[in-house]
Parts: sequence; C-alpha cells; structure tokens
Amino acid sequence: MEFNTVFSIALFIMIISFSGQSFGGSWTQVWGPVSYAIIGYDKNTDKTTLYAVKKSSKQSEQDIYKYEGQPDSWTKIGGPGKAFAADEYGNLYGISPDGSAVYMYAGSGQSWNKIGGPADTLFTNEIGVFAISPGTKDVYAFHPLNSKWQRIGGPGAMFVDTAVYTYGLSPDKSGVWQQYGTEGKWRKVGGPAASIASGYESLFALSPPKDAGSKGHVYYYQNESNSWKSLNSPACSMVVSNYTNRPYCLTDDGVYGLYDHFTQWKKIGGPAASLYAGGWFLCATNPTTHNLYCYKRDDAQ
Repeated sequence: MEFNTVFSIALFIMIISFSGQSFGGSWTQVWGPVSYAIIGYDKNTDKTTLYAVKKSSKQSEQDIYKYEGQPDSWTKIGGPGKAFAADEYGNLYGISPDGSAVYMYAGSGQSWNKIGGPADTLFTNEIGVFAISPGTKDVYAFHPLNSKWQRIGGPGAMFVDTAVYTYGLSPDKSGVWQQYGTEGKWRKVGGPAASIASGYESLFALSPPKDAGSKGHVYYYQNESNSWKSLNSPACSMVVSNYTNRPYCLTDDGVYGLYDHFTQWKKIGGPAASLYAGGWFLCATNPTTHNLYCYKRDDAQ
C-alpha cells in the first residue's frame, strides 16, 4: 500500500452540539436527514466536534458538513467521500469517492491535503487513523506528527486503539487480538465477537448474536488479568465514547448508557437507526426520518 502526500479536495462536512428535550430524554434535533455522523475530539483543547454526511440518494450530493454550535447551523467543508474518520487531536480524514486516495482536512474552508494512496476504509486511532489496503487488506497507521504511514498488521474486520494498545478483530470475527512490542506482533486476547470498540483506556467487545437478526451483549476486557467481564447489558449494538469510556447500547426499544460507576444500564432515549459517540457527545438518527439528534453533555458517573 503506497501512501504519498500533497493535493487537496473539496468534501462536505457537518458538526453539531446539543441540549433540550426530544427523543425521550435530553435530546435536541441538530439537523435534518443524514447518512451518518463522525464525532471528533481534541484532547489538547477538550473540544468535541460533530460532522455529518448529508443524506441523498445521489452520491454526488452526499457532502460533509461541520456543526457551528446551534441546531441547523452547519458549514460545508467538503464533498462526498467513501469513508471518514476523526482522531483525538482534532484531525478529520476522508477517502475519495473512488477509493484512490486518503485526505486530511486542512482545518478551514473546503481545503483537504492528500496524505495517502488507495484505501478501502478508515478506523479512528489514538493519534491518527488506520487505513485498510484494498489489495492486501493489511492495516496501516498514519501518524500526523511525522506524516508517515506504518504497516502494523495483516487483514482484520476492524481495528481500535486505546491509550496503551491497538486491538483488531480477525477477518472472520473469530478472535480479538492485541498488538504488542515491535511492528506486526499480535497476541490473541479474546474469542469470537460481533464488534469491538474502545474508550480512552478500555476495550469493549460485543458477543456474537445467537442467530441472524439478533444482537449481542457487551463485555469489558481486563488487561491486567487477561480476562473478560460481562457488563450485563441488554441485547444490543454498541458504541463507546473515546473520552468518557462509557459504553452505550442501542436496543430495539431505545438507547441505554452504563452509569453509576459502570454498574447500571439506564435508558436515555427511544429507538434509533444509528448511534454515534465521541468526546462529550452522543448522537443518534431517527429511525423514520433519519434526522440527527444529540444528547446533553454526558459527564455523569
């Protein structure tokens, strides 16, 4: 996989914040129909930024926007992209619609800088972004401080990062792996999983569903003892805030968060099509209209 630098493109992005009542709790509608959202967090400034891709039946109209602090106040920062991801230093990344190059948002206007070659998809990591090579399916990590790419492993279904370790889910989802030591060394730390997600210091996994169409349950990895602990979640799909370490569950009947020092699941919202978490933000799309809603700043214990 070859990654180069330079060039810029126009991509459309959107950002948002929340307060008020809606969605069965302290939720606020921040925009109309979106295809999906990306939540970025800058640990240096403690700033959370919300981006969203405008929903359209035409790919040429699926632009990306950045939220400007008030509902329905968005700024276009780029055009369509195959995938987007944000790191924990305020950087936003995108793949061109044809998958031929990876770009990083320049931070203003609609200017993007080319940082790499072809990629299938992107995953957020602690200091940059992971990209999957379309040929070998190997995973590469980009470090914005030195603008370099490094191969860190072979194929995987998904990859996540904590403050200490990188984790991957095998292509067939039969095992969870942890990177350690020098480049390319991995060890298996868990069995089958439907998905994995990370907080700032924690790794979570969703157990495989019992049958097609069902959902899994959330487990927490205890690195010191190399063991997994059930968090007694409802059957759900899962997202985790990379800052608060809080896992959230999306069930058939609504949105749940794990509170009271990770001992109790509390329902905080109604049914949703998709759920997004990052920094201080939790956002969801309405299952019927696909309008975007965000939850109040979630810093409860």
